[in-house]
Amino acid sequence: MTRLNERKVRWIIREMEKGEPVSRIASIQKVTRQWVNELYRRYKETGKIPVQGKPGRPASQPSEKVVDPVLR
Repeated sequence: MTRLNERKVRWIIREMEKGEPVSRIASIQKVTRQWVNELYRRYKETGKIPVQGKPGRPASQPSEKVVDPVLR
């Protein structure tokens, strides 16, 4: 799968509005059919283009309990 930018998400929504098959849209963008449907569902619910967040777990700083023994 690839990461979709806002331009690609807009394209997906436009194609869905035209009535293009979900499988065709998904194969062109190299994402799953489920993700295309989810993006379109979010668009229909809010009326706004869905924005994707950063992937992965949020970064956090290690605590002093962890840092001190490692540095020693």
